[in-house]
Amino acid sequence: MPSLENAAVLPLLLVPVIVGFVTTSIKSYIDRIFLVLLALFFLKFGAAQAILVNLVVMFLASLFFYARNESALRKLPRQAAWWVIAAALLGAALGRWIALQLPVRVFLIVLGLYAILVGLRLGLVKIKPPARPAEAKPSVAWLSGIFAVLTGLISAGGKPFQVPLLVMGVKLAPPPAYLLASLGTFMASLGALGAQLLLAPGALNGSIFLWAVYFYVAITAVALIVERFWTPKLQQVVTYLIAPLLVLAGIRLLMMR
Repeated sequence: MPSLENAAVLPLLLVPVIVGFVTTSIKSYIDRIFLVLLALFFLKFGAAQAILVNLVVMFLASLFFYARNESALRKLPRQAAWWVIAAALLGAALGRWIALQLPVRVFLIVLGLYAILVGLRLGLVKIKPPARPAEAKPSVAWLSGIFAVLTGLISAGGKPFQVPLLVMGVKLAPPPAYLLASLGTFMASLGALGAQLLLAPGALNGSIFLWAVYFYVAITAVALIVERFWTPKLQQVVTYLIAPLLVLAGIRLLMMR
């Protein structure tokens, strides 16, 4: 992984601008797997390093999200929320333990498959709210646990899949579905980082934190600007633009050695 001081200026500036613009345009404020992809392709990060940097960025973004949505999160059904928290913490810790056993090639394969699936999901599947929304029950926690394993493995929150499953499968209204998925991602980032500190603390060095703080601050600044002119039309246009790009990025990852 290059040092922040020695990184090429143009990619250093463009990566957070692209990530901030794209993720805010599609209303993805925590789950920013695009950062991992761009860090791999343009900043020449190793896969394991890019994932750790993104985990820290996810955690910082989750804190910001919680601060802005605390009142709404507190209105979620308490039992469901606590089960989601527990499942996400345990699932992410398991995912991080699995990640520490795997060779780099496996990371690239999982990342590639995930990018392809996200691209297909964004391009082909539209979320249809239920006619009669249900209330979240503790049983929704199994979804959080499964996707938390993915967070621990590759720092992907899985919200492009969690939210549709909660809305069209569990029949939740979109707002609580998004909040529950975000709560799960928040706890998953915490669980993954906690497991990393317990199992292999040396990998979370000063360089990882320096990169993460830079990306978080820069991406958040761009996101706050994009929010000022966001429209549903922008979301639609950006979604259809990035969907095929994610598929191509995933194919490229599958071909990398």
